[in-house]
Order: sequence, then structure tokens, then C-alpha cells
Amino acid sequence: MAALTRLLEIVEAIERGIDEVSSGLQATLGATHTGHSPHREVTVTMTGGGELTGVRFDRAWLRRAHDANIGRQVAATFRAAYGEVAAHGVDQLVANSSLGQARRALQDPFELARSMRITR
Repeated sequence: MAALTRLLEIVEAIERGIDEVSSGLQATLGATHTGHSPHREVTVTMTGGGELTGVRFDRAWLRRAHDANIGRQVAATFRAAYGEVAAHGVDQLVANSSLGQARRALQDPFELARSMRITR
């Protein structure tokens, strides 16, 4: 009985999680996230789905910057933007929902078996 009760709780969490993720998906995908280079010479803007929407350079810096430094700053800026997307994007939406809770419960088979009172 305990195993069936626990299994029902997990299935209900999955169902709630699907509803939660579905209701927040459009807002999450449509959100705008920005990454900046360390001294803000470069700015990259992306959607919550990771789609690039803009790259902006400080024109004065760009005129005097060395090619290698431009490459480093652009790479750092993209890393920062992708970090923002990861921190606030779809993966985080799922992780913070009941669906994420269910996923965590199912990841450890031994803990799942204990919670179902199959093993001690």
C-alpha cells in the first residue's frame, strides 16, 4: 500500500509539474537575458530559449581594441549570456516545478525504494 501511495504522489507531481511548466513556458522562452563583458564593452542579448537577439559593442572601445581582445571579450559575453539563460530558462523552470521534484525523486532508485517502503 505504501508503494502505491508513493507512486501515486509521484504521478500527481508529474501531472502538476506539466501544468506548471506549460503555464510558464511562453513567458520563459520570451524573456530577454543579457550578458556583458567584464568591463561592459560588449553586450549580448538572448531569449529564454537561447536565441540570439542582439550584439552591441562600445564603439570607442571597438576602434582601439586588439583583434585578440575583441575575440576574448565576445566569447566572455556569450558565456555570460548563456549563463543567464541557464539560470532563468526552461531547465530552471522545470527544476523549480513539481515536475523537477518528481524527477529528483526518481533519480535515486534506492531512495525511491525506501520511500515506497520496499527496502530499508
